[in-house]
Amino acid sequence: MTAASDSFHAWLKNEISSALAHKANVGLEPFIIWCDPENEWNELLIAVSDGSFEIWADEEHELITRARFYSNKRAPRVVWLPVSREDITYFKVFESYASDVKVMSLAQAISTYSDIPQRQLSDLTNLRAYVKEYFDKPKVAWKELIGGADSKIVDDEKVLQVLASEGQSFEELLGNEVFPIFSRRVVDDLGLPQPDNKDADGWRIRALATLLCTEAAKKSDVVPGDHDKIIKDDSLRNAAIKLLSIWQKRVDLQGHFESLAKKADDLTSLRFWAKSLTIIPDPMASPAVENTLFIKEVEKLSSIDTFEEMAKYLDTHVSCYREHAASFWGKRATGKVQWYQLVIMASVASLLYRNDGVEKQWRNTADAVQWYVNDGWKVDLESENIFKENPGIPGILYNVIVKLRKAYLRHLDRVNVTFSELLATSDLEDTKLKYAGEQIKDLVEASTTKNPVAVVVLDACRYDLGQSIAYKLNEGEPEPRASVEPVLAPIPTATPIGMPFCLPGIIDKIHVDRSPKGDTGLLVTADGFDKDLTIAAERREWLKSVYKLKDKQFVSVNDILDPGKSSDISVKSLGRLLFVYGDDFDTQGHEGQLKLTGSEDHVERYALAVKRLRNMGYSTVVIVTDHGFFHWEPDPDEVEPEKPSGEVLWLSRRAAVGIGLSHKNAIKLKVPKSDLECMVPRSVNSFKTYGSLGFFHGGTTLEELIIPVVTARWPKKAQKITVVLKPISDITSLTQKIVVAPGATQTDLSGGVDKNQLSCQVIIKIYKTDGRLLFKSKCPVTVQPGGEPEPVEIVKVEGESAPFGSALDIRLLDADNEQVLETRTVTLKVEIDEWL
Repeated sequence: MTAASDSFHAWLKNEISSALAHKANVGLEPFIIWCDPENEWNELLIAVSDGSFEIWADEEHELITRARFYSNKRAPRVVWLPVSREDITYFKVFESYASDVKVMSLAQAISTYSDIPQRQLSDLTNLRAYVKEYFDKPKVAWKELIGGADSKIVDDEKVLQVLASEGQSFEELLGNEVFPIFSRRVVDDLGLPQPDNKDADGWRIRALATLLCTEAAKKSDVVPGDHDKIIKDDSLRNAAIKLLSIWQKRVDLQGHFESLAKKADDLTSLRFWAKSLTIIPDPMASPAVENTLFIKEVEKLSSIDTFEEMAKYLDTHVSCYREHAASFWGKRATGKVQWYQLVIMASVASLLYRNDGVEKQWRNTADAVQWYVNDGWKVDLESENIFKENPGIPGILYNVIVKLRKAYLRHLDRVNVTFSELLATSDLEDTKLKYAGEQIKDLVEASTTKNPVAVVVLDACRYDLGQSIAYKLNEGEPEPRASVEPVLAPIPTATPIGMPFCLPGIIDKIHVDRSPKGDTGLLVTADGFDKDLTIAAERREWLKSVYKLKDKQFVSVNDILDPGKSSDISVKSLGRLLFVYGDDFDTQGHEGQLKLTGSEDHVERYALAVKRLRNMGYSTVVIVTDHGFFHWEPDPDEVEPEKPSGEVLWLSRRAAVGIGLSHKNAIKLKVPKSDLECMVPRSVNSFKTYGSLGFFHGGTTLEELIIPVVTARWPKKAQKITVVLKPISDITSLTQKIVVAPGATQTDLSGGVDKNQLSCQVIIKIYKTDGRLLFKSKCPVTVQPGGEPEPVEIVKVEGESAPFGSALDIRLLDADNEQVLETRTVTLKVEIDEWL
């Protein structure tokens, strides 16, 4: 810190310089004798030395000082002696030659400098500690010492740092002079236990146990039995709980809190207290309390017999679950309490309960479709969470999950039974929906080099997944960039038919007929194009001929995400129109992985691909798909034992296409743009045919038939915000959180965030000096224009190690293209080796 011009530092230096300005006797260079019997001045004298004079402040015998003075070359200097003037012995011979002999105490000097009466300074029990703290501050700051001096030297931030610095002694953190002030502060101002100078960690655990018990007593009408650990005084209690709250929110101190809180709980009876509670209190800082409350709640849910009763219970408690899920142990801790699982279950149960019997209101297929695009897809999206595998889910939750799964499958079957009955007596055209290619025709045909368009063609993207991709694209943006429109998948809802109907502008020219080759059983052609459009290569040929495209304008999602290939992709190199293909949903679905792991990773991947296309210059990106799907594990009575009779040209688990078809239970529908017929099992039933069960498409459930067209548009002058690293000097944990924040945010004329600003998704990589990666982000983090700072959690790379004290290079990277946004050198302050 630079000393203020009117600081005590500057005053002391001036006192010395003024005294040294007087020449000593007999031609000696000027010097000062500084008498200090209370041993108050030596460190302060050393601090003011700037090279214009010497400071002799070594704690050595006075005889040695005399000999050194006699033998050394004369120079302006201050000779410090830890005795009173009357007690000078061996150096007495030089006293008469000194320019001045200083005998003032530190309190006298401070009073002279600051105009604070010396009697008021005498109330400060460790004046030297206060002087060190205020040494460089301006004169006006010294007035703070009169009343509340302890809190100025040891403020709440200092208390928090000491509390959280597990493994470090009080001497390391405070020094012997400040420790008494610290002790008074934590006892008198916060009500914490008396610190033990020899056992800092033991005190930390006892202090945190006191904080946990005090918080529990304040947040509940039932007082814990740990009366000796509860702060009684209201003002002290409020101050202590405020400190506890700040600690949990501090990203740099959260790891220490998590470690110490578990040890502190062992000194309390809070887990037993939590078991006795009949009402869930507000979120607690005690991990034992949060775990106990969570387990009690799951046991309560498991004991409820009917879904209806459980749904009502979950619905009335979901706000409580959300509060706990957003608290430290629910959200920020490394070892989380799984409250968010109850939030998910409550959300699923609530949606299922609110949509129970909704199908009774439908009069036609249009009513069913309207419900699905407004609300129905949300049930599918939320319910996916209860089907995917999650090793982190406590086993006690599975009874609840099984009930919800059964409820969702009943819902899926029930609404689609009604939809099947409506289809049996109507036509698909009654839905008033377009096909995908018809929906995007005008957008594609309007593409120019100034208004380029990229068309992303996905295989098997259900309507709710399209909504999820749009949500990801809109996340963090100053205004929505992506929207979703429902369109119709052709019957049968399968790739050979669905993909041709995705072709822009083909709808009035397309024909579906039997295949003369007898391989796929179906042939799709178009006016002026007699090649088979069920084949991907032929669909590309059709696009080339109609839109004058070249081979390089057809790429895969993998190409977009591969840095080695994507560098060659841009509007400038490829032109106004680009087609991009991806099949993760369909491929993973048939392999069973989509159901096991969920769709989040694929949604993230496609959203990233769209953002990459935006960065390449395609300011408009549209996503189309061929069909949807659903997951089902049918009972034997849900598999039709017989396939349709008649001339079957094409058959899947969910549909049969041919001529003169009949079946006692299936629905007969017309194949669009064809004279062929399609037989589809009712609701979620299937024909007994090839393939594993689980991932279904081909039929006419709402999930298979209603599909999304996602359109994302960005301003042509859109630019990502800058993102910066918040101050950091050390890596102190293997799972540390590094804070990033938006840089200066541009605003519009009304003061709002400029809509041309784009959010930026970032990652962090930390390298050793040899260039090897040591830490990386656990996952990307989105920083929003005008948004709040965001923590980025890092994890160690397996097999890598580095010694304590190593210099490391932090790199803040744009997650879209790994462009370096900022670098910083930090020090490794944690022991790690390759086994960790």
